[in-house]
Amino acid sequence: MLICDVSAITVETLDEQVNSSKQTALRLRINNETGKNLYDINVRFFVQKGRNELLVVEGYDLGGARARLDSLRENIWVLTISVDTLPPGIYPYESGICLGIHDVNWQERDKSLDPSYIASSIFVNNSKVEVNVDGNHLPDAVPVTLVSGTNMLIDEGDPIPFAWHRVPNAEKYRLRVFTTDTQLVYQKETYENRESVALGAGDYLWQVEAKNSGTGYSGAGAGGLLNYLTIDYFGSVVVRDSMSHNIRSVSGHKDTPMLVVGWGEYADLREWDRPHLGRTFLDEIEDYSCWAIAIKNLNQLYEGNLSLDEIIWRVKSNGDSVNAFRFLLNAEASYEESKIGLKYALDSLAPYENISYKEEPLTFDKVKDFLAQNQEILIKMTWPNTTSGHIMLIDSYYITDDGNFVRCVNVDNLGNNGVFLADSLFKAIGWYIIIDKPESVRNMSPLLGVENNEGTIEWTDSDNDGITDFDEIYRFRTNPNLDDSDSDRVKDKDEIHSYTILEKGSLDLRGSYVGMNIDLTQMRFIAGVQREYMADVDGDGKRAELDPDSDNDGILDGDDPEPYKVNVFKDSMDINELPKDVVLYVRKQLNVNDGTACESNLNRYCMYASEGTDSEYGMIMGARVAPVNLYARNKILIRSNDNTFAVNYYGSSDLTTVRPDGKATIERHFDDDEWPWKLDIKAPSFDEGDSVLVVQRGDTCFLRDNLHLKKLKVESGGVVYLPTGKVYVGDLQLDSGGKVGFENQARNTILYVKRRIIWRSKFIYKANGQFSYEPVAAKFKLIYSGVDRVFFDVNWFGSIIAPNAEIVLGQTHEKKFFGQFFADKITVHQYTQLKNIPFEFDRERVEYVFSENKQKNNGGKI
Repeated sequence: MLICDVSAITVETLDEQVNSSKQTALRLRINNETGKNLYDINVRFFVQKGRNELLVVEGYDLGGARARLDSLRENIWVLTISVDTLPPGIYPYESGICLGIHDVNWQERDKSLDPSYIASSIFVNNSKVEVNVDGNHLPDAVPVTLVSGTNMLIDEGDPIPFAWHRVPNAEKYRLRVFTTDTQLVYQKETYENRESVALGAGDYLWQVEAKNSGTGYSGAGAGGLLNYLTIDYFGSVVVRDSMSHNIRSVSGHKDTPMLVVGWGEYADLREWDRPHLGRTFLDEIEDYSCWAIAIKNLNQLYEGNLSLDEIIWRVKSNGDSVNAFRFLLNAEASYEESKIGLKYALDSLAPYENISYKEEPLTFDKVKDFLAQNQEILIKMTWPNTTSGHIMLIDSYYITDDGNFVRCVNVDNLGNNGVFLADSLFKAIGWYIIIDKPESVRNMSPLLGVENNEGTIEWTDSDNDGITDFDEIYRFRTNPNLDDSDSDRVKDKDEIHSYTILEKGSLDLRGSYVGMNIDLTQMRFIAGVQREYMADVDGDGKRAELDPDSDNDGILDGDDPEPYKVNVFKDSMDINELPKDVVLYVRKQLNVNDGTACESNLNRYCMYASEGTDSEYGMIMGARVAPVNLYARNKILIRSNDNTFAVNYYGSSDLTTVRPDGKATIERHFDDDEWPWKLDIKAPSFDEGDSVLVVQRGDTCFLRDNLHLKKLKVESGGVVYLPTGKVYVGDLQLDSGGKVGFENQARNTILYVKRRIIWRSKFIYKANGQFSYEPVAAKFKLIYSGVDRVFFDVNWFGSIIAPNAEIVLGQTHEKKFFGQFFADKITVHQYTQLKNIPFEFDRERVEYVFSENKQKNNGGKI
């Protein structure tokens, strides 16, 4: 359904392996020139299917999109790439989405027969790719349990528990229920994603539409999302046989005082330090805890008292005994995580059987057999063309004259149950697990709480500081017997609360239906922070509750009027932190792809260094990489290459170079303590302020020294000049078509970024047309404190310091990178040109002089 000017939406593709007959290394990007956000976009790339060919699609970098491969007809596959929101400009970024398409056995195939294929190693407009856009409204919500065609049995007078999955970018929902002749019988607008409705027996159609301030509702049946529902009363059917295990269900509400530090400034609003069992709604985290609810239901069935919060933390901490932040940050679980939770809660090492729906689907007879053998059935509901799903338990069956029914425990994450016609339910089951009755189950950790004689839980808090001993020992490493573990005269809970509320969340209450008197405690989605930053404000590796001087200013936190505000940086951040002769330096792994060249004015060959020892290889060098000197503490893989490398190994004498081509490599071995560099580079924390700056098309903006911005965004057609000095930014977004310049190429510029970087803007040429790479590269440095992977897709001039992140260089046709690069991981894409230009810090104080040219250009300092 094409509802907008499709001519303003174009798709470009390239094949990174044009000459390969075994794979299409497809890159695809979407150009949105409508000037507005579009929603619910599907891009379809058509592929020829051979007679015996089974294709595989590998998503190397989807950029937030989703991809699936379907058989369209006998000889054609269709690869569908789905995008929820398509902003103006190039999506997802200039390097595009990257996928691999190949035969399951890597057999040769004639990809020139693919209807959408164009043999090009650079991006070209591809009209053979179909674009399906619905720009007027958001997609309808997907049901949680009441999949279309559901037949339910209820007691007369019981409400129907409608529940649906959240729609990205939705601010409000409208539930509508119709008779089969489309007469409206119920309608309600809500911020929630569930509603109980009293309906009589009969046949109904229903849908949930989503909207935000920029869209309208879709209208009845738009997109074919009217769901069919049949309701019958128990009293109207004759039950011939039944069996029930009577599992008692619970809700997904937070059920302990375990501290949640992921809500940031909304921590108090969300009652971060207490159970939520009295609430009538689910928040944005609790809404995804269906798997943990099912596990707690089973634990209770076998007389355990394990809490929901402890189950979630044990699974989501990934074995990290001090993972304070990740608790309840992302409650949704995979199949493997569900199995981990089952084994933990049931205190059993028995293997659980996973049966693929396609190979051996669940049947009613199997349900009868499983229940008769006292086995429980964990199922996941899934729906075609979505990533949505819902996990629950089947604990009962009913055989009636009108069909066979089963009861599901927890149909909506609030603990409600439902009885469904088996055939209508089983068609939506993606996988199921059979659980035998365990010999024992796990109970709540006594460090968290103990059950008293009245059957209620008494939380364990030895020092009575408001933090359970479980949290103190397992999550924060504070002393459970002291309320001030670091003796800085600030109590532990107050310090944890301090960095929690300092984190800025992302509450978005746009839209006319949000009034001044709205009760925010009832808002289901108040997005919190994505990562923990303020916990360790000075970057010394200690959270505030374990750091007596949190901002490292020489004053104890209890005596400091601003104990969590860093105002100055150590001199080490103002000088060159990297060895001048090393171009690429990684903490973990370095990947340098085919044809990469490197030039250095300091040595004959460039130098690459990797300290990583965790993975199989510390470095991976592609084919035809220019010769370099390598320094590593782990093995190195060198793919087919004509060049000779000098490799310096530090550590075990068993470290070797793996070369499939059999060519020689010069290897030298040294003791681990002879590693030539002692680096302790930490990206600093800083106060970003609350200001947001957006440089729009046609605007030119000159930034001042020591500017602090919560967000800096340069849109296509905008120009920003960085000052001599320092700029501190929380989130940085430089869109394609924007430009970045410097007020003085001969003086130092340091740009600090705290959380997020999107850098697609190009470096600007000066007005006289002169642009010298090396002086700019020597005087500009980017210091990134975040942990996200960052793509640098433009020609780059300057050093990049990203101690905790992975950086990707040269993914598009822009392939020049002048400077030095330090990161947790680095990937250099093929045919990139590197040049070693060390950062040269100039300590001389330079006052800014406003030039006449900048004043004439409508410039002004911000």
